[in-house]
Amino acid sequence: MRLTKLLYFKDECEYSFLIALLEKKNIDECYFWITELYISGFCTDVWELILNIYYTHYNIKTSKLLQFIVKYYEKWNAEKNFIYILNIVKKMFYSDYCFTVFNVIHKNNKVLSMRGRKPNFLLKYKNISKTDERMLLSIYKQFNANIHHYIINSESLVNTRQLLNSHFKTGMYNETLTCVDEKLQLFSNCLRMMYMEYKINKCIEYNIKISSETYNEILKHHSIEKIPRHTLENRLYPINEHIGYFNVCRIEQQIDPLSILNECWLYYVYRYSPYWRRILKKYKLRLDKKKKRLDIVDDDTTNFDDFYDKFNIEPDEQPMYIKEKSCTIIKKKQKCDFEKYFITN
Repeated sequence: MRLTKLLYFKDECEYSFLIALLEKKNIDECYFWITELYISGFCTDVWELILNIYYTHYNIKTSKLLQFIVKYYEKWNAEKNFIYILNIVKKMFYSDYCFTVFNVIHKNNKVLSMRGRKPNFLLKYKNISKTDERMLLSIYKQFNANIHHYIINSESLVNTRQLLNSHFKTGMYNETLTCVDEKLQLFSNCLRMMYMEYKINKCIEYNIKISSETYNEILKHHSIEKIPRHTLENRLYPINEHIGYFNVCRIEQQIDPLSILNECWLYYVYRYSPYWRRILKKYKLRLDKKKKRLDIVDDDTTNFDDFYDKFNIEPDEQPMYIKEKSCTIIKKKQKCDFEKYFITN
C-alpha cells in the first residue's frame, strides 16, 4: 500500500488514469492523475505506467507513438522536466489503441497443441531451445496465446530476443526504455510485426506542446495551500468506480480508506508516502506501530508549530464530499471483461 500527496491510494490513481486515458472523455482528468503520481515522488513508476500502457494498448495500432515517447523520455532524463510527460499523455489521449495484447495476457487462453511436421523455415535455426522453437512455430501459426506462453517461460531472454531480432529482421527490444518489462515488450512487438499489414498506423499530427499557462494550471492543484487544511480541496476527481477490474490494494488487503483519513493520517503517510516521509523526517518523531500512531515531539529539538502551520492538511476535519474522493465504492470485476466496459460505454 502506498499513498500520494493528496492521500489517494497510488494503485487507484494509476488505474483511474488508465481508464480516463482510454475513455478519451476528459484529458484534464488524465493530467490530474499523472501529475498526482509524479508530484508524490513516484517518478519511475510514472514511466513504467506509461510504457506498460503503450505496449499493452497502443503498440499495434499506433507504433509511431513510440518515437515520440523515446524522444521525450530522453529529454526528461536530461532535464527532469515534468512537462515532457504531460506532452506524452496528450499525444496518447488522441491516438488509437486496441485490446489485442491485453486480452491475450488476461484472458484464460489455452496453449494450443502444435503436432505435425515442422515447417521448413525452422530448419535454419540451429541450437535453439525447445521453448524458443515452439515460440517461432506459434508465430508461424499465429497462435497468440502460445507466443505469450513461450516468451513468459523463456529459458534465456537474451537468446529469445536475439532470435526474434533475426526472425523479424528488426530490433524487438528498445534498450533506452529500461523501466518496461522486457517480456511484455517482446510479446507486444511480436504481435505488432505479425499484424503490421492489417493495422491502421494512425498517429494524429497537431500542436502537441502544452503551454506554460496550462502547465502552471495543472500544477497548482497539487501544491500545499498557504492554509494547509484547504489543500485537499484540490482533489478534483474521485477514484474511478470501475477500477475493480484490477487487483486493487484496498480490496486485496481489506483496508478502509476512510480510517486513514479519520484516524492517524500521519502514521500512514510516514510509512507509505515518499512525499510526506521526506517532510516528516525533518522533525523529531514518536512512532507507535502497535497503536498506529505517529506524533511530532514538541520540545526544543524540533519546531512543533512549524509543521502544523505549513503542512497539517487535517484530513480528519474535511467535509465528507472531499473524503469520498478517495473512498469510492469499488466492486470486484473480472479483468478479462475490461474491454466490454469500453464497448458498452
